[in-house]
Amino acid sequence: MITHTPATRRRSRLRSKAARLRSGVIVIAFAIAAGATANAVPASPAERTERSPSRADVRPAASPVVMAGRAACPARPRFNSVIDADGRTSFFYRPQPGQTIVGARGRGTGRVRTLMTTARGRAALPRGEITTDRVVDASRLPWFARKAGPRRVVAAIVANADSRSYAGIRLAYSPKAGTYAKLILPAGTVRTTSAGCTTITGYPTIYAQNIRRGGGGTTTDPGDPATPTDPEPTVDVGPAFRLVLALPRDQQEPPGAVAAIRSEAGAVTAWFARQSANGALPRWVRTASGQIDVRVVRLPKTTAEYTAGDHHGVLADVRGVARPTRGVVADVVWIDAGSPAGQPCGVSVGGRTDADASRPMGSVLWEAACDVRPNADWGWPYGGTYLLAHEMTHLFGAARACAPHNDGSGHVTDSSKDIISATGRDWDDLRLDPGYDDYLFTGDECDIARSPMWTVTPTRPAG
Repeated sequence: MITHTPATRRRSRLRSKAARLRSGVIVIAFAIAAGATANAVPASPAERTERSPSRADVRPAASPVVMAGRAACPARPRFNSVIDADGRTSFFYRPQPGQTIVGARGRGTGRVRTLMTTARGRAALPRGEITTDRVVDASRLPWFARKAGPRRVVAAIVANADSRSYAGIRLAYSPKAGTYAKLILPAGTVRTTSAGCTTITGYPTIYAQNIRRGGGGTTTDPGDPATPTDPEPTVDVGPAFRLVLALPRDQQEPPGAVAAIRSEAGAVTAWFARQSANGALPRWVRTASGQIDVRVVRLPKTTAEYTAGDHHGVLADVRGVARPTRGVVADVVWIDAGSPAGQPCGVSVGGRTDADASRPMGSVLWEAACDVRPNADWGWPYGGTYLLAHEMTHLFGAARACAPHNDGSGHVTDSSKDIISATGRDWDDLRLDPGYDDYLFTGDECDIARSPMWTVTPTRPAG
């Protein structure tokens, strides 16, 4: 087990609320480097934990906040994909304050129609893309959309959009289950308007989970789509990760918690998809409609009892009250318990030793220990998204003793871009094993591409 302690308790207490909201994005290496090993919890080889860091290691919140006398520079735009009750799909996008998406209308309708006829032309336009659940009838598409494959639709963004409200595109098709919608903003389609910020003219692919809206009618804003009432199986089948919101017996379910957990899981899934050439995704327990499921379970002990205990007790009690499983199902548990003095931000069990490499047991994400809680309004790597991706990478099997840059704690030391780096964070370019020499595409027993927890075996990007 790996423990991440603050460099000092004094620094931890002095952190601002905004900083503490980001404290889940740290791993133990910072504390060890600062000499805080006196607070470390004894470790077993198959467990890893992350504690909150010193103030300097915390990334600021994603929403616009005042930093050093000025507003934070904008991050990538928000993007949602909603399946309406009538089977149509609506894309919603909204730039962050200080940004504008430049629509294609300024090029002229005739020019846009021409560009949409070729792959090269479409690549120059701001656009949304979807893989459909059936063969596309081109005659049903609006003038700004094209059939780009038997079951693929590309739609140009025509009008400009700013941060005041969501803009959208509506298509007469439902997405294929398990696929993700894409928002693509090539160079020249984004305008940065915040003074003093780096000029950004475009973004690589932004992914969104396709969420089914309950009820009837159409939509004009993504809001908080209702969770569908799907017929559920009696057993959760693996291999898969299972998201769990665990409620001690003295707690009630926080409003919006399930939607926030699902939203952040979607952002993390999209990040994982960008790590391979074929867009391999983590395999989740899902609802019948294809949503990432979030199991809400009521535990038998109080918040104080779980705070006085450890992750083993949480995982055991979750297994005791959650739906039975068949195959390898790794629980990823959010619980509003723990304390800065007693628990890490996150801990993962199983998946890293020879004996359990293909059988991860689960992770516990201690919300109260580091004041890290899921937030539906923030995207990658904000809110709880980094912590979730970090712990899932451990559950995939990283990093084992065979990794050349393993620091002995399950983290690696060769690059700050690595999601499980022990030596710092490049927040704008976090990746899985950027050198492909420790745990991804290594071709040996260290290679997490061999894990059964992927939807497909990841393939290495070119270059």
